[in-house]
Amino acid sequence: MEEPQYDLTETIEAWRSLREDVREREKVFEGSLAEDKTTVKELEGMVLAKLHELKLTSVKIEGKGTAYTSKRTSAKVESPDDFFNFVFVSGRTELLEARASKKAVEEYIEAEKVPPPGVRVEVAEGLNFRSKS
Repeated sequence: MEEPQYDLTETIEAWRSLREDVREREKVFEGSLAEDKTTVKELEGMVLAKLHELKLTSVKIEGKGTAYTSKRTSAKVESPDDFFNFVFVSGRTELLEARASKKAVEEYIEAEKVPPPGVRVEVAEGLNFRSKS
């Protein structure tokens, strides 16, 4: 039995058109939020300044909730040679996080047909469209 042939032209065009419309509306919406985002940052700064002035890390507002501070730390390796040399010479391996390189794992799987030991690989497939220019 022969498989039916589907003409995807209309479906792809509808998907592409709607996708572009969503992107445009997202841009407009993001633009409309710019002033509000600035105000949110300013208000956040005012609250943080007051908390610092009062040497507090949180304040409870009755019936509303609690505003509290939190710290987020970012550590970026600017000199891999210096960093890895330090880690291995000093034995301070706790400074490292276990993370596999996606590109290297893909290359390993291409060559070996299996993932490296101890690594679980998940691949998510999406749909893209390249416009004819």
